[in-house]
Amino acid sequence: MGRNSTLDARHTVNNERTDNNIRKDDTRKIRKYAWSVFQAFFTILYRIKNEPNITEEEKFSYGNLVRGQLSQYEVALAGLNGLSNVSKDFRDLITYFIILKYTTGTRRKVLLPHYKESAFSGRSK
Repeated sequence: MGRNSTLDARHTVNNERTDNNIRKDDTRKIRKYAWSVFQAFFTILYRIKNEPNITEEEKFSYGNLVRGQLSQYEVALAGLNGLSNVSKDFRDLITYFIILKYTTGTRRKVLLPHYKESAFSGRSK
């Protein structure tokens, strides 16, 4: 029993170390993927907002198309990303395009103190 217990304990410890390494590697991959997604999202919104050859109404329409591609969870993550020091003007773009409009519940409560009310409300015509 003693020898098997030792082998079982070593096997468990080795598996836990392997699981932790896999988790760390997965976390790095997720961060890299998330960074590229938010970078693309920022670039799309930035270019729409700063395009001189389309009207404000068209800009908001394109912004709505972009927002419509995101789940509530992705919108909430974008909102959190906008609070980061490295996110440049992402917070301003999120507010300008009213990206947080359809957030609800806890996600909305968490983001409300950090954004202008206009980031959550409908566009006035």
